[in-house]
Amino acid sequence: MDLSDEKFEEFLRGFGPRMPRALPAVVPLDFRRILAVAALAFVAALSWLGFGHLDQRPAGRPGPFPSFSSVSLTRIAIEDRQEFDSRMSRLAPLTLPNCEAGKGSLFPLAKD
Repeated sequence: MDLSDEKFEEFLRGFGPRMPRALPAVVPLDFRRILAVAALAFVAALSWLGFGHLDQRPAGRPGPFPSFSSVSLTRIAIEDRQEFDSRMSRLAPLTLPNCEAGKGSLFPLAKD
């Protein structure tokens, strides 16, 4: 071994093993964590109660979108093109952005 290896070995001999400290017998309760969990549970319960009834509409009153599934639209497109065009004409103003001049979200992007 050369001189640097001997110095390194001497440096390492200066360290000795020691026993790790014992684990605490009882884990103390952290009241801030308990309060945080209780607050999150309270907010989740309020959200569930408050927003859970938003999708329920009174009977006889239609929702904002007609109930056309993609399967039914595909079937109608294959079988009856005129019916498909009429349903898409009713569905388009409710689902697509407004592209009319001077109105809608696409107006700033329109090129005249």
